[in-house]
Amino acid sequence: MKRHLPVLLIGAFLAFAVALVFRLVPDDFPLENGGRIVLFLVAAITAPVFVFSIRPITRLLSIGHRYAASIATLGALTFDSIASGFAPQLYGHQGPGAVIVLASIVFGGVGIVTCDLLIPDKNHEPHDTKG
Repeated sequence: MKRHLPVLLIGAFLAFAVALVFRLVPDDFPLENGGRIVLFLVAAITAPVFVFSIRPITRLLSIGHRYAASIATLGALTFDSIASGFAPQLYGHQGPGAVIVLASIVFGGVGIVTCDLLIPDKNHEPHDTKG
C-alpha cells in the first residue's frame, strides 16, 4: 500500500485541479441537454488520454504499477466524494447542476478504470489467468 500512496495522491491532486476547472463552467451549462452531452463526452474522450498520460509519469517517478491509472482514479474519486459532500462549492455549481457535474466525474472515473483494464501496457505483462 505504501507504494500506491503517491499514485493516490497524484489522483487526488488532479481531481482538485479538475474541480477548479469545473468552476469555470457556467452554472446553467450542465442543466441543458447539450451541456450534459458535452460534459459526458469530455469525460469519455479524456479517459484514454489520462491512462496514456499517467502510466509514463508513474514509471518516471519509479512508482509504476500495471493499474496506475486505476489507482490514481481511486484517489481522485475519493477526493471528489469527500469534497462534494463537505465542500460542494469547490466545483462552483449548486443543486441539479452539482449533481450532473459529479455524475460526469464518476462517469469519467469509470471510463478511466475501463480503459486502464482494456488498453494493454507494454511495460507490464497481464496476469496469467490459466491457473
